[in-house]
Amino acid sequence: MSSRMYFELAYNYGNEKAGVPIVDRTKEPDSDPVPRAANVMENYNYIVQDLKKAAELLPYQEQLPAKDYGRPHKAAAWALLAKVYLFMKDWQNAAFWANEVMTKGNRNLLTNYADVFKAENNYSSEYIWSVPSTPKFNSVGSILPGVMLENKGWGQYNGWGYFQPTKELYDEYETGDLRRSATILKLGDKFTFNGTERTYASTNSLTGYQFNKYMDAFKYPLNSGHVSANGDYPCTDLAVPIMRYAEVILIRAEALLMMGQNADQEINRIRVRAGLAPKTGCTLADLKHERRCELAGEWADRHRDLVRWGDAQANYAKPLHGINGQTVWAARNFNPSVHNVWAVPQVEIVNSKGVIKQNEGW
Repeated sequence: MSSRMYFELAYNYGNEKAGVPIVDRTKEPDSDPVPRAANVMENYNYIVQDLKKAAELLPYQEQLPAKDYGRPHKAAAWALLAKVYLFMKDWQNAAFWANEVMTKGNRNLLTNYADVFKAENNYSSEYIWSVPSTPKFNSVGSILPGVMLENKGWGQYNGWGYFQPTKELYDEYETGDLRRSATILKLGDKFTFNGTERTYASTNSLTGYQFNKYMDAFKYPLNSGHVSANGDYPCTDLAVPIMRYAEVILIRAEALLMMGQNADQEINRIRVRAGLAPKTGCTLADLKHERRCELAGEWADRHRDLVRWGDAQANYAKPLHGINGQTVWAARNFNPSVHNVWAVPQVEIVNSKGVIKQNEGW
């Protein structure tokens, strides 16, 4: 199991009361079930040591042959270290490892935000980690682009239509923010699909919005090889970002703010690329705003951001709306003492013969 996957398991299921099992990979597989770690910090510390060793051994991305792009590299290990430390609330180390990426990782922001989500930039200077896709094989890669596409693709492709941005997200963007149109299609917007310009309309979206971030591959004729011919596995040739350089910059900004230090330089790198005026005296609220706008619709842990900031209960208590102000999702009850972690799947408890225990309250 990769450190990234293990990290996701840890923060989704682990807390101060119980972590997730730590399996010693240096030993032969054992049929006996492994109990949960005492707490999630044990998991985080294990991941940190794993990533530090990986960072020592891995090459830089540019040292990899092109056929191996998408494999782990040194800057990716540093970046994930920074994120793990952020979740540990170890601000000093989060800032340090983000800075390692920023000063030694040979990374940079692309000039145009929308270009990040084009297949020709899969392994650009902004790349940290992604899910490579090969649509010609119909079943390899991330299906996220097709899952976000209009259900049935306006009669031309088997999109799934599962993800629908809300008015709250749309309104979060400031006037002039170039990220909004790159991220969200709204009713009436012009876009290109299957080689033809269209006006966005939907029989699927409850909100009147669709994510635009992953639509680039669909602008070509659908038989051009940019998307899978199998709509039941609708991947594209985009290596869908799991982590990119902009998030590393925001991790450093957050860590600096948490230590009472100035993060204007970091936050303004993100703002200026988005076509916005720089700010002075940036606060944690500014950081939260930029993280939401920059990373919307990505594998960037929006829910976990709300949990670790202590904002989940208040955010989920608000209803969500569509383009005309209609309520599309009612307020939800989020109890942090229970819902900050997920329920352990019952099959895991059964298979362990009760050695693995359920999270409290579930």
